[in-house]
Amino acid sequence: MRRELYPAERQMLEALSNACAPLYNNHEQSGRVWTRVVKESLAALGRGYGFRAFFSGEEGNAEWLWDMTWLDVADNWERFQGVYLACEVEWNAELSEHLHDFMKLVVAESKYRLFVCQVQDAKTWIDQRFQALMDASAEVTGKRFLVVGVPWTKPEGALPHAAWTT
Repeated sequence: MRRELYPAERQMLEALSNACAPLYNNHEQSGRVWTRVVKESLAALGRGYGFRAFFSGEEGNAEWLWDMTWLDVADNWERFQGVYLACEVEWNAELSEHLHDFMKLVVAESKYRLFVCQVQDAKTWIDQRFQALMDASAEVTGKRFLVVGVPWTKPEGALPHAAWTT
């Protein structure tokens, strides 16, 4: 299992960490605000790569199968080249809710699968949750996952994360 971040994953983590920092500073509590900021930061990054970003919450845009999707479709669907990123966002910290959304990524055919989720502050809790998600993906092979946890209080440095290939 490869656990180091690929360059694109490092950029995703950096974009999310930078986007979330002001929300911590402002003590933002609305899940809708956190979701909008996460999606907008990822959309900007995906568009910078030349992908079309599909997600709800932006005028004239909508989700496509997952909460956030980067597609290589050029200017029309006749030129569809594939899914580059499938992303799910879940703010309910219950394991059953995390697994419900994470399993959508387990079956996704995409270069990258990103799961952004609320986590408690305790490192032990985070490690156990990330391990539960790794275990949930154990039956598939050759798929890449990045999980980014958003704790209740601002972390030092980057957001907690784990990456692996099955």
